[in-house]
Amino acid sequence: MATAIMKQKEVPEMDDVEEIISKISEDSPYKRRPTQKRTWMTVPEMGKLLGLKKTDRYWLVHKNVFESKEIAGKIRINIASFEKWYANQIKYHKVTGEEPGKELKSWSYSVKEVADLLGVDDYLVYELLKKNQMEKPKQREEKKKLNIKKRYKI
Repeated sequence: MATAIMKQKEVPEMDDVEEIISKISEDSPYKRRPTQKRTWMTVPEMGKLLGLKKTDRYWLVHKNVFESKEIAGKIRINIASFEKWYANQIKYHKVTGEEPGKELKSWSYSVKEVADLLGVDDYLVYELLKKNQMEKPKQREEKKKLNIKKRYKI
């Protein structure tokens, strides 16, 4: 029986391997470019983000609440436009848990907040809104709050 004698090659240390790889990548004409920030997403990606089924995804796109374009035969959604829409609405919630309506809440009042400001029941505020007898204040100032109280004699 013949036995094969194999020469054992020296295995370079891990530090040497990393050094060799970095030298090769520095000199390579095929360097990887840094990844660019995405500006568009697909409708299925948007749907997964909001937890929507197919019909609801496309219904939301066709409402034109955010910018969308057809690119290469597929509808794409502008991410910046989508995020701005998300920050100004409260109906839809991301599955990641991010709170909707952050911008909206910074410049508007909820019914409960108006009722607390006026010292009345929520029901009365709903009734005033229903009858279109309440104007929305343009700024959050004490003068505006007092004017609402005087106007409705509360």
